[in-house]
Amino acid sequence: VQFKIALNVIWYNWKMSTCLIDNVIRERDPIIMSVRITDGHLRIGSCAHVPFKDSLCLGNVTSIIDMTESKVDKSKCNKHDKVQITIEPIQGDAPKMYGRHFDNNDVIVTEN
Repeated sequence: VQFKIALNVIWYNWKMSTCLIDNVIRERDPIIMSVRITDGHLRIGSCAHVPFKDSLCLGNVTSIIDMTESKVDKSKCNKHDKVQITIEPIQGDAPKMYGRHFDNNDVIVTEN
């Protein structure tokens, strides 16, 4: 995945989504946090990255729970949704930790 960054703007293809972190419930293995989808579609199985930290791979999204409706598990969510996601580390990769490797000022980008 290649990112073009100029004046804090990210260009990406249609298969990606961007998320802003609202609240972190669990900081490590698995990471559980509530996010706001700012663009694109988020799906279970997507690989989550932090593009401004050398495209740091956080792991795969394993669950999505809708925070605005009836808290039902979802397999896909759209732009402007507020959801709780679980990110599990990729097998064989060291688990990443909220606060040490990334924080709420970072944008999370997922590949679908």
